[in-house]
Amino acid sequence: MASRIVDALNSVAPKVANAQQVRKYLGLDANSINSVRGTLLRLAESGLIERPERGQYRGKGSPDM
Repeated sequence: MASRIVDALNSVAPKVANAQQVRKYLGLDANSINSVRGTLLRLAESGLIERPERGQYRGKGSPDM
């Protein structure tokens, strides 16, 4: 799931998205929201995505940028 989230956020960078938007973009059901939130937090802590403000996440751009 982590690589799908990074790819999704990079594809819409520099726009920000919240966990609910990411969940919907990936086509996951509502029961997946906690997994998405946890994954977003881990990705932000590891520096793979940005967290400009609480609950908002942003990709760092496409790999070819």
